[in-house]
Parts: sequence; structure tokens; C-alpha cells
Amino acid sequence: MGSKNGDVRQLDGVGGATSTTSKVAVIKPSEQQGIDVEYTFIQVAIGKETLDFSGNCGNMASGVGPFAVEEGLVRAEPGATHVDVSILNTNTGKRIVETVEVDERVNTAKTAIMSVLA
Repeated sequence: MGSKNGDVRQLDGVGGATSTTSKVAVIKPSEQQGIDVEYTFIQVAIGKETLDFSGNCGNMASGVGPFAVEEGLVRAEPGATHVDVSILNTNTGKRIVETVEVDERVNTAKTAIMSVLA
């Protein structure tokens, strides 16, 4: 991840050549009581071979709950239309709770993004 040899185009790594498109979310099931998943945010540096683990990103964090449901890391109760996903942001040590709408027939996240065709 990052920009090898100072190349700001990030042609040989993970990143989109701008700080807004050079982000990584690492999500895993949690073993902690009351936490469904753990989420680590990584900001990929532009023009350097460095990664910043010190912050958080609201846009990335907002996708953690739907991802956890879609990937089967969190299951809604049968017949439920919503499920609360408890997330630990490992960067900040803060707990985030996201309420995710689910399709009761297949128990997957129901997500709509304006101007994106499914």
C-alpha cells in the first residue's frame, strides 16, 4: 500500500492518487463481548511509503455495518427488518453502533446509493 519510490500516481500499490481515494478498511469478527466486528481505518499516504493508523473516516465507517451483514459476520433475527451492528474502531477505541436495514427473505443488507445502478 502507498506510493513506492515517491510515485504520487500510486500505480504499483493500493490508492487512488488522492487522499480521498486512498483509504483502506480492515474488518474482522470481534472476540470482545458486545462487539460484533472490529474495524481498522488506514489512510494511505500520497507520494510516500507510509500508512496512517491514527484516525477514522466517517465515509468508510458508514459501510462497515452493511458489509458485516452482507458478508454474514452479523445476522438479523428471523423476520427482522433491521439489525444493530456493534463496531469497535480499533484506531480510536470507540464503539460505533449502526442500524442496518435488512431484507428478511435473504437476511442481507439493503443499501441504496443515489446514482449507482445495482
